[in-house]
Amino acid sequence: MPNVSLKSFPHSVAALAVALALLGTEGTAGELAGTLAELDRSVDTADDYVTRVGVGHNAGSGVGYSEGFTTLEGLIPLIEDPERSLFFADLRMLLSNQATMGANLGIGHRVFDDDLGRTLGLFAWYDFRNTGNHQFHQLTLGFETLGEHLDFRSNVYIPNVSDRQKDLSNRFGAGHQMFVDRTEIAMTGIDMEAGGAVLNLDRLRTRGFGGGYYFTSPESDGIWGWRARAEISLANNIDLSVSVQEDDLFGTTVNIGAIFRYLQPLRRPGPGPEYPPVRSFRRPGDPVAHRDVRQRLAEPVPRFRNIVVHTDETIALASAGGSAINMLHISPAGTGDGSFASPYGTIAEALADPLADSSVIYASRGGTFTENVVLGTDTTVLSNGPTQQVTTQFGLQTLPLSGSSPTALPQIVGDVALADDSTLSGFQVTGTVSGNGVSNAVFTESRVHDAPGSAISLVASQATLSNLTIVDAGAAGIHLSDSDATVTGVTITGDAATAGTDGVLVDTDATSRTITLENLSVSDVTDAGVELNVNGTGTLTASISGSTTLAAAGNALDAETTTGSTGDLLLSVSSTSVSSSGAAGMRLDGSDGGGTLTITGFTGNGVTAAGTGGILADTVTFDSNPSTVAIESVDVEDLTISATGDGLQLLSPS
Repeated sequence: MPNVSLKSFPHSVAALAVALALLGTEGTAGELAGTLAELDRSVDTADDYVTRVGVGHNAGSGVGYSEGFTTLEGLIPLIEDPERSLFFADLRMLLSNQATMGANLGIGHRVFDDDLGRTLGLFAWYDFRNTGNHQFHQLTLGFETLGEHLDFRSNVYIPNVSDRQKDLSNRFGAGHQMFVDRTEIAMTGIDMEAGGAVLNLDRLRTRGFGGGYYFTSPESDGIWGWRARAEISLANNIDLSVSVQEDDLFGTTVNIGAIFRYLQPLRRPGPGPEYPPVRSFRRPGDPVAHRDVRQRLAEPVPRFRNIVVHTDETIALASAGGSAINMLHISPAGTGDGSFASPYGTIAEALADPLADSSVIYASRGGTFTENVVLGTDTTVLSNGPTQQVTTQFGLQTLPLSGSSPTALPQIVGDVALADDSTLSGFQVTGTVSGNGVSNAVFTESRVHDAPGSAISLVASQATLSNLTIVDAGAAGIHLSDSDATVTGVTITGDAATAGTDGVLVDTDATSRTITLENLSVSDVTDAGVELNVNGTGTLTASISGSTTLAAAGNALDAETTTGSTGDLLLSVSSTSVSSSGAAGMRLDGSDGGGTLTITGFTGNGVTAAGTGGILADTVTFDSNPSTVAIESVDVEDLTISATGDGLQLLSPS
């Protein structure tokens, strides 16, 4: 194994430091070149086997990539005929600004042709690129001819087209659009360029090139583009470059690069013949090759170093063949127009947007909004806390950035008023949520803390309440007054120090209503866990199911037809566990009203503790199908009762 000598490394580092210092002053290129030469002249590698090592950085974007990258390269001579031919390995490692890796592992062969007076080269590389989403592989073949006045080169890029990554995460554009159905794929292509020397001064060399390229993939149409490139070499150590390219797919991109290269000698560790010297590299003290084509055998090989990757994507539509979903972004620090790049600063600003009723208002960056919120008809306001989905032409699609803080939701400090066909999702509300005369309102994936009255209050409304947490309400956790509601997955924790608090309070009047309570959890309330009151002529149809747990100081479940009412109460209770520290587990009372309290289902229930009786039923009809004249039996299965007083009391049943 060869022994790597490090004696030239300190000089190279010093050279780089001085070069950077001089670039920041008014020193001339000649001064810089002379300084580099003096620093490295003390290391004579003329009789050594040497490799060339370089480190550099490219800033900007290019064809098929959007961020800068750092390069670590090595050119290793394999077979040399001085000033005639050079067979070598060309190795590069690429590290993007996003910490993703790439590599080029290649071989090349350059030959000087006396008859043509030109150096000809053939190259082949294996390329690798990790985009962070997928790993891509590619074969690149290249050809070049270098002359005294004109250079020409061309490369063919052949990726493994089966390398593609489907179902990439959705993303937002800078404006109001969302992109879905995203697929990342490498593109097959060819490039070519021609150019030559522009200005040569002592150890300073400048060259300019122009050319074009073509790339295509199974996921996109082919694209033609042009490219202009300039390079500056200083003392054979430092190369500076700038390139501009443009096409219809990647647009106009600009890339600026700088790389520092030095020669690293390798010597045999023990006795025996030394490795053969390499003459193809120009030493720091040598003049820059302006016209001598023989001296260009070991020049770096220009090409597209990154595998060209395109992300095919589609604008999200509200439905197949419909219009694009319009996103209105909000952020407490925003001062803009609701675009992703420039969000609104308040929810009220977004709701005032002319397109609010056909848009998705989205707190994509979270935050705290201190304001009262009055939703408009057909408006949707979502936060990035829980995972959020919207309906598109491809079905449900997840909003980018959602799910970022499901346990620490963005906040609304203020009251919220629901509206017809409105949706509010993913917020912690410090205040109240209400709806009056609204229909099809949705409040979900949220928390309500420290409401001064009832946390959620609906009057003559219809709403869906799901996946909510309600803490320390001043009255009821949920108060449904003459309303229809589906309540699912709600946890209500009361304030044990506040008198008269209910978990869910339901009052009906003249209109028949339907209430569904599923997977409900109520604790620490000082009155009823669930209270159902029929107060007028309308029928209340209520069901309590799922894994429901009610714990209260008063009656855990209290259902009654009140004095003066004529409406019926149809109640089904299943899979419900109740406990009361000071009253009954379940109180079912149809004795005061003119209507009938009917139990239509009663399965899998239990009373774990009660102070004044387990289940107290007065004037209750058990009928599994009240729509028929005959009374059909109700199966009472898996009932357990543990209580002080009567476990089960039935007065005037039918």
